[in-house]
Amino acid sequence: MKADTETHPYETAREEAAEPPDIAEVSTEDSSSVPTLGSRILYVLKEILVTLLLFLVLRNAVVQARYIPSGSMHPGLLEGDRLLVELVSRHFKSPDRGDILVFYKPGDPKPTFSQLIISSFGLYDDRAMIKRVIGTPGDVVEVVPRTGVLVNGKLLDEPYVTEPARDHFGPITVPPGHYFMMGDNRNRSLDSRYWGTLPEENIIGHATIRFYPFNRIGLIR
Repeated sequence: MKADTETHPYETAREEAAEPPDIAEVSTEDSSSVPTLGSRILYVLKEILVTLLLFLVLRNAVVQARYIPSGSMHPGLLEGDRLLVELVSRHFKSPDRGDILVFYKPGDPKPTFSQLIISSFGLYDDRAMIKRVIGTPGDVVEVVPRTGVLVNGKLLDEPYVTEPARDHFGPITVPPGHYFMMGDNRNRSLDSRYWGTLPEENIIGHATIRFYPFNRIGLIR
């Protein structure tokens, strides 16, 4: 019997489909997908903008790096110490006695939005203060010379103080929504004895961790 030498149309179509694509077509498609210099620059600018926005949000809503400018919190915090101040918990929980807060002094103007932005880069001093909570709303606070601080008639245990105050103050009742603040260095601190109680809305956040100098890294108490 004579062998069939004709090619079936289906076989021809399959062979044509199996042929490799034209090299010129592949080259043209690949070159058109290569990003241009302008698109690369735009991508980098977008990445920088996103990073910058993230930094500003974190710095002004979550955590801030601050430093100690004076000796009012000796001996626990020294001039030049670098701290992390968390800004979140104040929205959910009122400060407790003994907490160390960063805040704007009553009567001082709060920074504007633009000042907050430039302060994020260290280009503006917002004159924030740092002190310890001694009296919470409703407490009766009295400073007894060479003895210590009475809160609601009881002497506070303050191991963070090396020298009690020399001058008498009070008694004073802390108003609702306010706090009585004092520096640990009692005779070198400009605090609630001089400018009054601290409104809660003036609080920036809680000082939590000292990250510099490296030999004194740790939680702030």
